[in-house]
Amino acid sequence: MAPIARRKPGRPSAETTTANRQRILRAARESFIEFGYTTTTFEVIAARAGLSRPALHYHFANKPQLYRDAIDRPAAAVIAEAAATARNSETLTSQLVSFFSAALGADNPDQCNAQLVAAAVRESVRDAKLIVTDHSVLRAARTFISSAMREAVDRDELSSETNIADAAEAMVAVLCGIASYPTAVGPAENLPAIVSAFELLITDRLLAG
Repeated sequence: MAPIARRKPGRPSAETTTANRQRILRAARESFIEFGYTTTTFEVIAARAGLSRPALHYHFANKPQLYRDAIDRPAAAVIAEAAATARNSETLTSQLVSFFSAALGADNPDQCNAQLVAAAVRESVRDAKLIVTDHSVLRAARTFISSAMREAVDRDELSSETNIADAAEAMVAVLCGIASYPTAVGPAENLPAIVSAFELLITDRLLAG
């Protein structure tokens, strides 16, 4: 029988390191969503993750880096994936509904997409001195919605007199408002019904005239 290999004490195993990093990211995401960037500290995150502060510094040098990996980049990925999915739809209404549904995680409220997007938006518009962020969530949302509306004009689905910039900004405002709903207003389980109501509103108003 071959002897059992034992790892010498010292640096943690790759498996432990990966698991700890995921625990930190999950705890950081929950803390940034709940308390905001300014109030959240490494001590708060460490306590939530059940790890020491040095363990956090082993993976993340500072709070801006941890914020980007826990909130900003995942939120940007959610928006990018939502836009890619929405482009498969053929009409402006279906594209917008698909985009909102995916970006907000309406089909699976447990994903917390809405809270993630809301946190990214909230912090991205704060004083730039407080946090380093590339505003990718807002920029990506504006880019997709504006592009979808311009294509709808080309298809004669949307009036050529539509002010695309204003209409797109209105949609971004709605997206941000709904994203904030689970944190500030009501349960995430209501998101599917809210997105369905949004579909009725834009069908009656945006495309009616």
